[in-house]
Amino acid sequence: MELWKKGKIESVGVEEFKITDHQYGKHWDLLRCRNCEFIFSDPFPPVEISKIYESIVDPEYVEEEEGRGGNFRSILKTLDRILKDKGSFLDVGSATGIMMNLAKSYGWDVYGVELSKWAVDEAKRRYGIEIIQGDFLEVELTENFFKVVCLIDIIEHVSNPKEVIGKVWRILERGGVAVLVTPDIKSFTAKVMGEKWWHFRPAHIGFFSKKPLFHLLRSKGFEIVKLKRYKWRFSLYYIASRIKLLKKIANSRFLKPIFKRIPIILPLMDSLEVYARKI
Repeated sequence: MELWKKGKIESVGVEEFKITDHQYGKHWDLLRCRNCEFIFSDPFPPVEISKIYESIVDPEYVEEEEGRGGNFRSILKTLDRILKDKGSFLDVGSATGIMMNLAKSYGWDVYGVELSKWAVDEAKRRYGIEIIQGDFLEVELTENFFKVVCLIDIIEHVSNPKEVIGKVWRILERGGVAVLVTPDIKSFTAKVMGEKWWHFRPAHIGFFSKKPLFHLLRSKGFEIVKLKRYKWRFSLYYIASRIKLLKKIANSRFLKPIFKRIPIILPLMDSLEVYARKI
């Protein structure tokens, strides 16, 4: 192991762990494995992360339902091309159930696991969807049951990715597919942005590139079926409100509703979208 980057974080609270957090460029001390090239936080952040996630309330997340739905529809369409039929679909870290609601409309039998009580309640209120509140590794799930398990922007948040992927393998049926989306620390965007890369955030404690992610999946019994580059879809408001020079304009009473109706696709090419089959 070797020190890769010195951290900049002294203390954190709930705000920095929201999905919509935009204090970019902050990270813990990061070490890199010389063999597999995985980059991770060490020492582990001195906070009880699971308790922080349980207490998160993030209404700004649901305001971007349409844009996030566009991201998820792309994944569902790819799954339609990979798999011949539908079945049980698990969304790990399902937030307010946007992905689950869409998957249900595509014909999947949907299940979800989420730490935030607010998000679980919001999913029930908005879509009538039941989500299990709890830690994925602690929740009891039937083995060899799911046809699809999704971990969208999840694996970079956990301290034990090997355990997480091991459990995904156990609960998938033979031939089932795991879908992972995670930042690519070796992407061109990450290199250009350097310390200002938007995926450097307190909630992100592990960083993959293609080599360590593929190694992890294969070591747990998966074959890589497809690799894509994730495209982000947001409203113009969501993007402008995160740019210091545009924030005031974006939040003006007149322009805010207009900006919210303008969709933007960001092909930043800095996240891996991986489909892996249990063999």
